[in-house]
Amino acid sequence: MKQNYTKKYESMKVAGEILYVVLQELKDLAKPGVTTDTLDKYAESRILELGGLPSFKGFNGFPSSLCASINHDLVHCIPAKKKLKKGDILSIDLGVQHGGFHTDSAITFGIDSISIEAKNLLSVTKTALKMGIEKAIVGNTTNDIATAIQDYVESKKLSVVRDLVGHGISKDIHESPYIPNFKTKPPHHILTLGQTIAIEPMVTLVNPKLTRSEDGYGYAMADGNISAHFEHTIIILKDGPEVLTTKHDR
Repeated sequence: MKQNYTKKYESMKVAGEILYVVLQELKDLAKPGVTTDTLDKYAESRILELGGLPSFKGFNGFPSSLCASINHDLVHCIPAKKKLKKGDILSIDLGVQHGGFHTDSAITFGIDSISIEAKNLLSVTKTALKMGIEKAIVGNTTNDIATAIQDYVESKKLSVVRDLVGHGISKDIHESPYIPNFKTKPPHHILTLGQTIAIEPMVTLVNPKLTRSEDGYGYAMADGNISAHFEHTIIILKDGPEVLTTKHDR
């Protein structure tokens, strides 16, 4: 990797590992009776304790560090006093900054036991993310990522959300290029060495149309069906993509 990418790479690895650790701890904390506001307070405190800064707080006026979306709510919902219930599916989306660089990641999971339909939705969305990441190589385009995600999701008879997309990420939380999860017409952005992007498939059961969530900030499925969201920040290296929002070898 070129020398001028070294600081970004190392800073984003640290930010990504902090983010991964906090998301896993939040998943363990998310039980019936716990509020998403409680999860948000924990996330902010833990990020600071681990040496990072919460990327989302204050971004475009967002009041919290964590996005927490339940069931038909898809993304960007403000944590609240509403208690989680057995059978809910919860999407948590979090950003961490370290050394002036950001990372962004999301997971969706069930609260205790969930329906077979919900389990399938989560499994397909998580696999779609993996398949999109595999296409993030030098010389490929954003449409190669999108095609892998859309083809897989639709082969499983589910629907890709089209109103929201992934994005570049580095010194700013949202940068160009857009990373759609669905095929688009040319021109397509060509992926380059050292580029850092956030890939984030968003999937639902039938109709991908969105509406505003009750908090007026986030987005929800217009038909009231459940939805799922998984996201990783990756860097494109000579030998292929590396996931930054995970644990790393020392």
